[in-house]
This record gives sequence, structure tokens and C-alpha cells, in this order.
Amino acid sequence: MINLHARTVVFDIDGTLCFDGRTIDRRILAAIDACERAGRRLVSASARPVRDVLPVLDGAFPAATLIGGNGSLVSVGGQVRARTAFDAAGFGALMDAAARHPAGPTGH
Repeated sequence: MINLHARTVVFDIDGTLCFDGRTIDRRILAAIDACERAGRRLVSASARPVRDVLPVLDGAFPAATLIGGNGSLVSVGGQVRARTAFDAAGFGALMDAAARHPAGPTGH
């Protein structure tokens, strides 16, 4: 078993947390709230533009970073940025972490 001590929790909206295109079940919202209360930084990701993610969250998690438009728009602290990209060092660290912790049916 992998035991990561993550400080950030990244979650996808559509098809993962939101199944009707409009709402997230209160039990899921409660679980995300528990992560935030435990001191985790929340990040949501969606193919939707940030403006279309906000109604689905319905005011929940205002401090969360929102990544919309498949990464083309990012909202941090309620301020939308046109786009954000990893710098070379950050991208390298991300790729290294992905290689160390494979996901999917073959990852353990």
C-alpha cells in the first residue's frame, strides 16, 4: 500500500463527483469538506470553464483552486488567470512523481 502524505487534494468534477451535470451529492461535498478541515489544499479540475464550475460547487470551497477549460483557465483565491503552465522544474517533479506512483488497473 502506498501511504502518501498529500497536502493537496485534486478532484475532477464531471463524471467523477458530478453525475447530472449540475450538482454534487452532499455526501461527496462532506468528504471534500473533511479534507479541507484536515488542512488539505483543494484543487478542482474540469473541462468546463471556471464560470461553469462555480454553480456546480454552489458556493462550497471558496478557497479552492479551480482549474477549468482543461487547464486553460485557473482561479486562485477567486481571481481567474488566463492560463497557467508548469515551469520546467515543476513539470519534471510532476513526471517523476507520476512515474513513482502509477495509477490505474496495473498500479498498486
